[in-house]
Amino acid sequence: MNQMMSCRIVMRNWRTQSREEKKLHDLSNGVDFDESDHSSAAATTHENRRCTGLLAGTLFHRLAYSLAQKNNWAPAIGLYRSSENLISSELGEETEIVASILYSMGWIFFEMDDYEKSASALKDCLYILNALRTDAYAKTATKSFPLTQIQFRQELYKAKALAKLGEVMAIMSEYDSAIEYYEKSFDILKKEPNRNRMEMSMVLHGKGLAYYWKNGEKEDLEQAMKCFEQSLRFKQVILGFSDIGLASTYEQMGNVMVEMGETSAAVPLYDEALRIIKQVELPTQEQETDIMTMQGALCCINGYYDKGISLYSKITNIMKRKMGYQEEKVACIFNLMAKAYEKIEEHRKACKMYEECLKLRKSAVGSDHLKVASTLYDMALMFHKRGKPTRALACLEESRRIRIDRLGSSVPVAETLQQLGNISKFAAQYGAAINFYEGALAMRKELHGESHESVADVLQEMGDLMDDLGEYETAMNKFGDCLYMRKRRLGEKHEDIASVLYAMGFTLLNKEEYERSMSFFEEALTIRIDVFGVEHSLVGDTYNIMGFIEAKREELDKALVFLMKAYQIRGNIGETLKASDTLKNIGNVHREQCNLKEAVDCYEESLRMRRSELGDKHDKVADALISLGTVRYDMSLHDSAMANYKEALEIRRDVYGDFDDRVASVQQNIGIMQFRAGNLTEAKHHLDEFVKIRRVNKTKESADYVNILFMIGNINRINGYDTQAKAAWSEALEIFKHIGLAKENPELARTLDNLLESPDPAEKQNTVIGKISVNLLGEK
Repeated sequence: MNQMMSCRIVMRNWRTQSREEKKLHDLSNGVDFDESDHSSAAATTHENRRCTGLLAGTLFHRLAYSLAQKNNWAPAIGLYRSSENLISSELGEETEIVASILYSMGWIFFEMDDYEKSASALKDCLYILNALRTDAYAKTATKSFPLTQIQFRQELYKAKALAKLGEVMAIMSEYDSAIEYYEKSFDILKKEPNRNRMEMSMVLHGKGLAYYWKNGEKEDLEQAMKCFEQSLRFKQVILGFSDIGLASTYEQMGNVMVEMGETSAAVPLYDEALRIIKQVELPTQEQETDIMTMQGALCCINGYYDKGISLYSKITNIMKRKMGYQEEKVACIFNLMAKAYEKIEEHRKACKMYEECLKLRKSAVGSDHLKVASTLYDMALMFHKRGKPTRALACLEESRRIRIDRLGSSVPVAETLQQLGNISKFAAQYGAAINFYEGALAMRKELHGESHESVADVLQEMGDLMDDLGEYETAMNKFGDCLYMRKRRLGEKHEDIASVLYAMGFTLLNKEEYERSMSFFEEALTIRIDVFGVEHSLVGDTYNIMGFIEAKREELDKALVFLMKAYQIRGNIGETLKASDTLKNIGNVHREQCNLKEAVDCYEESLRMRRSELGDKHDKVADALISLGTVRYDMSLHDSAMANYKEALEIRRDVYGDFDDRVASVQQNIGIMQFRAGNLTEAKHHLDEFVKIRRVNKTKESADYVNILFMIGNINRINGYDTQAKAAWSEALEIFKHIGLAKENPELARTLDNLLESPDPAEKQNTVIGKISVNLLGEK
């Protein structure tokens, strides 16, 4: 779904109520329609000077209507109930006036956000209207009010009740039911199109909203647009081209264009809506907030996200102070603010806005509403971007539960399963990821068939998962199936083809099949240049990975050629952070060529670019500092190197906390440097911190952990702490054997056994520094 925002606000606002509200209340004031039916009862009452149940019910009805007009909902409902009981006892339940009371109650429950009771009252109203027989009114027909007029009135009641029920169903996210009720209402109204044109426009508007809110699928959005366009034409015939009643339709048409990704087409529609609204001399508070909502949307479309956020914030303050806290409407504004924060990568603030939106939506429409599921889905993506997979997965699981309960096998459920697979993969929960992907794949095939693009998308994600698991052949098979589908549908020259070729090249890179890998990247590069031209982000990405491969093949001069192309493209199109990544890779190649000064220049410029874009407290800044510290150590600039490492350590502690493996890697480097410099106390402090973090995170079964334990043992042995030295060496040897290094290095294993039996300082120094080869860590 397009990230640019469109506000899915309920129909209950100025756009329809200024004209429609009176009609709804006229229908609720059913006593006016039935006055002739009860004339004799009224006369009897007058003669006897006593209050019958019918008159009392009529008076309660009028009083309830008056209270409803003043938004005194609860007292109005109480009086309507009393009216219904009294009139039913006099005339029976299946009468027009009882139906009108039920309609009024349904309308008021809707205003009170009690949608279940609203739906129930409206369905009871419709049951009565359908049960009424027209011939029962024949005796009341007159020349001025003939039977045809009575029949028209009765059909109009049904159409209005059906339309209101459609609106309720849409708010309850029962979109298919809403569309069905709107269509039934429209079928009645179109029998008298000249008399019902305004009502038909309103029904079409509501039906358009139901399609718009439904799933966000292209077909539904196209149907929504057709409904809004037809509604607009009806309104223009009645109202002209500048009436305030047209503004809501123009706005909703703009919203549809935004959702379809056609933001340029949305701008003139929003502009027309604003032109119409601004003609109002004394706009209401609600009209002013709607103006600000569209202005905020236009700001965001044009990239002025800060201005958009400022407008949205003002709207929420106005609603709180002056308009009453309309929960669903305020939730929509919070949703818009979250989307704007997403665009400027303020992910923490975006999450906060989504949380506010979620709280209000649960209160307004209940915890099992599809809008709640959508908000949870969006929150999950934000938590994922913030590196919080546990919270992301929790949100997605709740979203999935709601969507499965409400929609069954459907596109939103398949999308949720696929995202669950993606984030489970990121969190290294590979078994869960496989299950989610398989569920998404089966549902996509059921919904779209075997060869649909959405099936190919899931296959590509599954290929990536198999690559992560080291199942390279399976990964290549998944990618191959995906590629076959896409070539049949798209031909040879399309970015989706290049994307899967790139993924296949990456898998072969991981298999260390560099020549085959290169051929896939070359094919992807050719397609991307044909499709986008040279100056494009994806072309830069491809050159960058090709340079990396040439470096792996030790073709360093060729590597520099590709990396320089990537650097130039990324710089030219303003991708500063990506350019800094490529510059760091260029520095790595220079370091491999022993051109250390050139490497320093590259690392320093990469660091400058990252500080400029990200500030001083970001992991990418720490990453550049580590590379710079490593090459400076190579140049024997130990003090400068240590300063770089210590700054990197502080940054990573601030970003990740004290017990993250990325903090441990910096502790390891500092400890090794201090050990080599003979600063054993400092060295042991940092190496002990490394070990502590790895133990906490249960990531100690690795060669570098073994290495550091032997180094700690050496330090203890040098300091005369033989017992502590043997304890460190024993743990190291146990892990060394457990992870299979002893089989790969039998001679080293024998040496380590001997070291434990009779530690010799010369032997231990050779073992740790020579045979295991302790080196400073570069960053991948």
